[in-house]
Amino acid sequence: MNSSSTVSAEVGLRLVASPQTIVPLTGSLFYSRQDPCAVRIAFHAGPEEPVEWIFARDLLSRGIQGRQGIGDVHVRPSPGPAGGEPGSVLS
Repeated sequence: MNSSSTVSAEVGLRLVASPQTIVPLTGSLFYSRQDPCAVRIAFHAGPEEPVEWIFARDLLSRGIQGRQGIGDVHVRPSPGPAGGEPGSVLS
């Protein structure tokens, strides 16, 4: 078993600003035992420093099953590429 207190993963994301504006991004997800209810995500949108947001872990886990979120941030399932695994869309 890994005794590390932080787990991270790089993921491909799509930011849906509107039906006509979908921006592909790379993101880095971070989970730490020091903050067990939160997930940090760093959006790599260009040459500048990444933009970091903190989400409730429940928002992301529920967003895999169906549309979740209120206000400006929503997470919902997204069909994966042909033959691939489904993902999530952040809008």
